[in-house]
Amino acid sequence: MMKRNTDTQRQRVLAALSAHAPRLLRTLSRELGKNDAYLHQYLNRGTPRRLPEELRHKLAELLHIDEASLRDDDMPATTTTLYATIPFINIEDPADLYRTPAEIEKARDKWVFHHSMLNQIYKGNPADLRLLKIRGDSMEPVLSDGDAVMMNIMDSIASPPGIFAIFDGVGIMVKRIEVIPDTDPILARISNANTQYSAYQRNLDDIRIIGRVIWFSRSLSH
Repeated sequence: MMKRNTDTQRQRVLAALSAHAPRLLRTLSRELGKNDAYLHQYLNRGTPRRLPEELRHKLAELLHIDEASLRDDDMPATTTTLYATIPFINIEDPADLYRTPAEIEKARDKWVFHHSMLNQIYKGNPADLRLLKIRGDSMEPVLSDGDAVMMNIMDSIASPPGIFAIFDGVGIMVKRIEVIPDTDPILARISNANTQYSAYQRNLDDIRIIGRVIWFSRSLSH
């Protein structure tokens, strides 16, 4: 058996494979659109020398990891028009709201979207988007505990009404927000999809609307 190449990228691919549920190399090769032996030859025979950028991003997507974790240290960071990386906001860390874009982009918790899919959700700049995990049942049955929602942080005005991620000074939550007309100061009605929870009103200036929810993802297995 040939000795495996030990460059950074191959080490990271091997580490990613060992850290996740077992995946046959031939199955992953097929999912990459390659022949059955492609990844075996890459890992054991050094062919190709480096994974092409498109395949590196796609492999990271298949393994549900950050594409940057599969980057070779000797390979300069490059951009691709095929994929966009959307970071999560930590619902338990409101400081995330005040971090710079560069700090947010360094977050390890991200999802990678192919632009052909993302364009079905949002036609604007992917930098406008953030992800957030739902906690609790207040938005049932519309949104469930554990759902991941995508929000447009450039759309932070509750007109028209809709579902928004907000920060009320205590925590980050996802609620339906509607501005109440002809009020001074301007009031917002904050309501839940779950009728077991009561709606309430707040001064609009006392809450921060992070962004409008435009998409969600839900696992059907628990």
